[in-house]
Amino acid sequence: MALSQKTDFTPERLRFQVSDEGTIMIMVSGKWQLEEPLPSSDEIIKTIRTQGHIKVVTFDTEKLSAWDTGFLIFLNKIISFCLKNNVAVDQEGLPGGCPPSFAACVKSP
Repeated sequence: MALSQKTDFTPERLRFQVSDEGTIMIMVSGKWQLEEPLPSSDEIIKTIRTQGHIKVVTFDTEKLSAWDTGFLIFLNKIISFCLKNNVAVDQEGLPGGCPPSFAACVKSP
């Protein structure tokens, strides 16, 4: 995957990379729980909106150590935007345990 942009606006828990091929990979790590301030999805959504060539969103949650509904709220904002804007969401990288009804609404690439 050739990278055209890499952004680290909260490098300890949230990073993303945009490829020249039209994929944005969202990498999350650490704890994503409601009791802590969580990174916003706004920068990712802004990037998808302004980079007109993004067609697929992928996730890397390998370094995600703990999560609750705070993480699902973050995902919901991104996935809802993608569904409304014909951007496919590859759910392969989402952590095990995401509710089946949540994952079922996601379009595969």
